[in-house]
Amino acid sequence: MEKAEKVGFWMKSANEAWEMVDLLFENRKYADALFYGQLYLEKLLKAIYVSRFDSAPPFLHDLRYLAKKCKLDLTEDLARNLEIITGFNINARYDDYKESFRKTATKEYSLVFKRTIWEVGEWLKKQM
Repeated sequence: MEKAEKVGFWMKSANEAWEMVDLLFENRKYADALFYGQLYLEKLLKAIYVSRFDSAPPFLHDLRYLAKKCKLDLTEDLARNLEIITGFNINARYDDYKESFRKTATKEYSLVFKRTIWEVGEWLKKQM
């Protein structure tokens, strides 16, 4: 598979994750929407990694670490947001965290982070 095809795979997968964010948000499944938001950014970062290094991206979910591996210049705010959003993967995935996270992921909280995830995603796309 050529590099462009690999990057295309990750971009397509990222776009599908963003579609799930919208669907879940519309259905008031805010914790799950934020989980897919984390996946969206993870897949964009993996697309960047492949485009820069033409090799398989690291098999992990830590967005800040992935950004560093991509050699992205992160502001302090961006790095902090990536850390918070990484937590959405763990909090929405594992049963012992889910219930607590569902209480945290109110509509208002989730709207703020949906917007943040979108903005970070747009920034990441410019780094390609």
